[in-house]
Amino acid sequence: MEFKKLMTAVAILGVMSFGATTASAKQGANDAFNAHYVTDAGCLECHDSNGNNKTALGNAWKSAGGTQDAGPKTASGWATLDATYETAYGGIESTWTEPAAVAPSDDGGGCVTSTLATPLMMVLTMLTLGFFVRRRKG
Repeated sequence: MEFKKLMTAVAILGVMSFGATTASAKQGANDAFNAHYVTDAGCLECHDSNGNNKTALGNAWKSAGGTQDAGPKTASGWATLDATYETAYGGIESTWTEPAAVAPSDDGGGCVTSTLATPLMMVLTMLTLGFFVRRRKG
């Protein structure tokens, strides 16, 4: 009976993790964006749900000089983004400083994920569900 409880917990975690692994940006890019704009952004602002393709904001970020490690390094790069996204993200932070002050960080956080996590959890969930739907022969 304990095995069944364990597999139930694994199945629930598996279902909850669907779509949890989304992109390949690093924390520096997210920190730079969130330091600049009032409204914080998450991974799906710049990446699609598979993490392979960029959204319009992700493409604009790259065009303005932003990388996966940091934001644009010039004021004109930020101005390019501001022309389209400043209003959508609540304006520019009052504490924001010139681009050189927004140093990239590589603390292992951000949206960095393993591409195997979601398929692995899907397989575990399917196996677990198999235990629940099998019929007892008797």
